[in-house]
Amino acid sequence: MFPANVKFTSGDRMGAMTKTIAQFRRISAPSHHSKTYRSKQVRPLVSAQFRHQEFGVETEMNENIVVYGIGTTRTLRVHWVLNELSLPYDSVDVRPRSEYAFSDEYKKINPSSKVPAITIDDTPLTESAAICLYLADRYGLGGSAEEVDSINRAEIYQWSLFAMTELDAHTLYTLFKHGGRLAKIYGESEVAATCAREGFETQIVKVENELEGSKQFLVDDRFSVADILMGTCLQFALNLTLATPVEVPPNCVRYLADLKARKGFKEAYRLNYSETAP
Repeated sequence: MFPANVKFTSGDRMGAMTKTIAQFRRISAPSHHSKTYRSKQVRPLVSAQFRHQEFGVETEMNENIVVYGIGTTRTLRVHWVLNELSLPYDSVDVRPRSEYAFSDEYKKINPSSKVPAITIDDTPLTESAAICLYLADRYGLGGSAEEVDSINRAEIYQWSLFAMTELDAHTLYTLFKHGGRLAKIYGESEVAATCAREGFETQIVKVENELEGSKQFLVDDRFSVADILMGTCLQFALNLTLATPVEVPPNCVRYLADLKARKGFKEAYRLNYSETAP
């Protein structure tokens, strides 16, 4: 167990909120070499009160949030949204396909044995996009703080689902599985990899066109969870180790660089890819 308290400073978008200090504690999952899995003892975290001045929303944060998962762009996005919201949480170091991920203990949280997952007061929630959208809706990140019938919220969902289906699952993960490092597990397939590459390079044009004119964010000139989901997909694309890298067009590269300059991203990246993590 590696406890650590980190002071989080809010990102640019969160300037409308009262300043808070978010606590972060890292908890190591049992080693993948271990045959014994210990229950994690997670202490209750301090409550935090948030006021979103633009929409007049005030929320009392009493939940105990625990994030399971580090080391991938999908786990990164959950750490990122929590840091943008300055929410206190604990993190358990679970890596994909680790022995602990397949343990009976972790399967109670996510029966599919995948990361990330979170628990909120012991209630589990899985799927990285679902986690991010829920947290953004509940605690009011960008346009997610608006009324349910807001067109901005609809566009946030539009871009979020586009990122998850057309880019993340349909193209990039297929490339990763059949043309990248996971090919040794799932098998190399030139046909699958070529089709996925072509699909990504076709679909990314929609994002490239949307970002014309030095547009900084996808929806309403405000940072939102859609930017987190899209940004991590672009990061995924650039991280892929392939004989021929995928082509990420210039507006998308510039957009990602701006997102990575945010304090919330930097802190999430440090925590998600910490060299001290197992």
